[in-house]
Amino acid sequence: GDILVEDQIELPEDPQKVIGVIVSAIRKMISANKDRSFDGVGISLPGRLDLQPGPSRPAKQTTSKTIFAPNVRWPIGQIKSRVEQATGLPTFVDNVANACALSEVWFGDSDGNHDLVVVNVSEGLGTGIFANGRILRGEGGSAGEFGHVQVDPLGLPCGCGSTGCWETVASNRAGMRYYAEIVGKPSPSFENLLKLAASSDAAACQAIDRMCAALGRGMHMIASALAPSEIVVVGDITTIWRLAGPRIEQEMRRVPMVRVPRLRPAQDGNKARLRSAVALVMHDNQV
Repeated sequence: GDILVEDQIELPEDPQKVIGVIVSAIRKMISANKDRSFDGVGISLPGRLDLQPGPSRPAKQTTSKTIFAPNVRWPIGQIKSRVEQATGLPTFVDNVANACALSEVWFGDSDGNHDLVVVNVSEGLGTGIFANGRILRGEGGSAGEFGHVQVDPLGLPCGCGSTGCWETVASNRAGMRYYAEIVGKPSPSFENLLKLAASSDAAACQAIDRMCAALGRGMHMIASALAPSEIVVVGDITTIWRLAGPRIEQEMRRVPMVRVPRLRPAQDGNKARLRSAVALVMHDNQV
């Protein structure tokens, strides 16, 4: 599970060119590491896919079909076949929150015997549910979309077509919007907003506080609905966990719950999404 080599690429604005750029980066990574063997390619994605088994591999995914990806404009359902054709390697794709839940079992603090929910906080909000020893996928792979549960009927429009979804008040974009409203000018990037909060900038701290309060209210909903042993948070917000964690937990506990889960950041913090792709390959090879 150690990250040996890492690279970052900028995706093109043209959605039809995105997969080609990703494929090129993967081939370049393989070519630059010829002294290593490659067992497969893992890809964690910000969307829900219906992972479809084939007759020769009934327990494992052979194809994938996009069923819900409101924050993605490129054809993520094609990426598995395109990468396999380009590399000759088996390729495994899944929703990023599901992949992070598997990663917590493979590499993190979870023993795999207790139920957990991963909340992936980014431009949107996604959740991965690990229950009874496996990822809970629901009919067609659509389980876990707590980010698109409506929390404010009079709220802002959401990319899913609804209004007032949880992610409209608790995502990275919500934090940036709060900051812009407070100071009356555009927000910096979320990364820089976190740096401002870490340096005790008053407006940034107020914006992050509002975002974390909204996260806590949503996690109360998750805890009440699923009663997991723990809720694990993934994303850049974990880089200031000393500020964010207590505020999220305070709001989560504000209203009584039957069972209060342990709340913690992912072991890798904001690197958890990267490592989660490794867990997809390892997990599929064990199925």
